[in-house]
Amino acid sequence: MSIITIQCRLTAPEETRRQLWQLMAEKNTPLINNLLKELAAHPDLETWKMKGTIPLGTVKNLCQVLKTNPQYVAQPGRFYSSAISLVEYIYKSWLKLQRSLMYQLQGQQRWLSMLKSDDELVAECDRTLEEIKLQATQILSNDLNEEDRSISSQLFNLYDDTEDTFIRSAIIFLLKNGCKVRQKPEDPKKLAKRRRKTEIKIERLIKKLNGKAPQGRDLTGQKWLNTLFTAATQVPQDEAQAKSWQDILLTESKSIPYPIAYESNEDTKWGKNEKGRLNVKFNGLEKFIGKYTFQIYGNKRQLSLFQRFFDEQEVKKSSKNNHSGALLALRSSRIAWQEGQGQGKPWNVNRLILYPTFGRLT
Repeated sequence: MSIITIQCRLTAPEETRRQLWQLMAEKNTPLINNLLKELAAHPDLETWKMKGTIPLGTVKNLCQVLKTNPQYVAQPGRFYSSAISLVEYIYKSWLKLQRSLMYQLQGQQRWLSMLKSDDELVAECDRTLEEIKLQATQILSNDLNEEDRSISSQLFNLYDDTEDTFIRSAIIFLLKNGCKVRQKPEDPKKLAKRRRKTEIKIERLIKKLNGKAPQGRDLTGQKWLNTLFTAATQVPQDEAQAKSWQDILLTESKSIPYPIAYESNEDTKWGKNEKGRLNVKFNGLEKFIGKYTFQIYGNKRQLSLFQRFFDEQEVKKSSKNNHSGALLALRSSRIAWQEGQGQGKPWNVNRLILYPTFGRLT
């Protein structure tokens, strides 16, 4: 089964849109921002970077504490669950990237330590260059699997498996010469250039690893304004501080709140109004915005899919819920705001969008 996500527009009276916007922008998004901030300052962050993952339940436990804060109370239960899931996803993705960068850094640092000149290899193993070349030829002939295309990987593995300085020198000779036995004299300038390129790669990787942890969305633009004022009235202490100010001022801030995920098909209830138009409501939301159901607007193909969601829900109801929810086509949904243009209240300028995800047999 393949999983497909589509989108359609949701419409509702202005008051309903206002209440939903305020829930998402003034409560849920600040909660997510604070969760991200808490994780960035967590004492175990470096350990998480090494492991490439965050312990199960960490974000949930932080959220349990924060949700008692007056700023974040009075949200539907699904909003809290959505915030936890989103922050977990953001951090898992970032930590996975951090771990990948660490492996790349270790690989480049290792290669830099191996990237020695012919003279250095000769001095290190106390053999002549011709002896090193003969040993390199023997390694290519006897110690490598010709069916394996990754000759360099085999050479690195062989390097790790031996402590013999002579054999290691021969392996380095092969690796720095494209896994071949070079006959021409070595060009010191080319070798120096290769070393410098590797050093630059290392510097860039270190810079990425020392970069900021995931940041939240500043919907008010206050952080940008504060940075502008600081940059205009103060002299940066060093180049790093100047760069951090520049990064903030050149970054286009998000003006829409984080989406809300309804991860179960039981969280959405499909219906029709007196004119037969399809609509939808979301579990737990009525208490906060009233009983209004959101009207669905889409093309014919989209509406046929929503009709299917409605029909399957009705069949499940008529069977007194004897049918498993796992058999329904709909898997999950997300409510999000799509950035619009113009002046006015954000719930009028921006459009409310529904992203349902459903399964299709292939």
